Amino acid sequence: MDALRIKVFHLGGRSEELVIDAETICIGSGAHCEVRLPLDQARFEHVVVRSTANGILVTARAFDPAPTLDGVDFTETLLAPGAVLGIHQSTIEISPVVRSTEAPALHHRQRAKNLRPVVILMLGIAAAGFMLAAKPGAKDTGDEMPGVPDLFLAEPSVCPRASTDAAQAVAEAKLELATIKRERSPFHPEDGVLAVPLYELAAACFRVAGNQEEEREATTAASQLKARVSDEFRMHQVRLQYALKVKDWKMAQDEVRTLRDYALTAEGSDGSSQRGAQATYAVWLSNLDRKIELTHGGKKK
Repeated sequence: MDALRIKVFHLGGRSEELVIDAETICIGSGAHCEVRLPLDQARFEHVVVRSTANGILVTARAFDPAPTLDGVDFTETLLAPGAVLGIHQSTIEISPVVRSTEAPALHHRQRAKNLRPVVILMLGIAAAGFMLAAKPGAKDTGDEMPGVPDLFLAEPSVCPRASTDAAQAVAEAKLELATIKRERSPFHPEDGVLAVPLYELAAACFRVAGNQEEEREATTAASQLKARVSDEFRMHQVRLQYALKVKDWKMAQDEVRTLRDYALTAEGSDGSSQRGAQATYAVWLSNLDRKIELTHGGKKK
């Protein structure tokens, strides 16, 4: 397999070049991604790049905003030579790194001879690993699941403005944004997670502004949405447990990615130490997603 050369051109003119020797490369804002983009430029996993026998296959994982190839939206396609991948305001050039296979025959014989002890050692390690893996009690779906975190903080929101007019302006802006995200939440679960604190902040600012009626409405909207999002979060956890139990890997992978969107959004929406639980859970989900992809290829069973 040839390595891939990745040239990333960031907003503002900064650029970087990477050479990655991997069959599958993830591009996004997640900590596990081989090519990381800022949170305001990409989703957790935005595009997956695979090196195949037919060429470089690019697959869109997120569509907000939709990634493009030479300015045209795509879902999955082979990368044409020289094509430029666009994700929001970042552009990426991807090309194979061809390695020469020409070498003197003597060099190959000597290398093979030198590798024999290493091969024997690796076979011994592999045999030991197989024996350990065969022991009962270990699951084939990854490490033990960490504790499932709460999506929302218990601390009350504090309005950043003290004057009546300024607080009213902040409240109206946050209320409008929260409403937009709530309407999008059936299609993007992470927007529901983000809408709840926006409603709570709007309520806090309406309180400072002395607008009791709108404070009550924003508080009610936050409470109802929090209950709905929490219920949906628990439902997806149950579905994941069921999918792992019956070994429906396609369903499991779908649930893993949905739960990861919830957890990552909660982890990224606040900088407090309480968010460490969401980060741990999101990393576990990412590792499980990779293991299912590598071991089962997203197959149903």
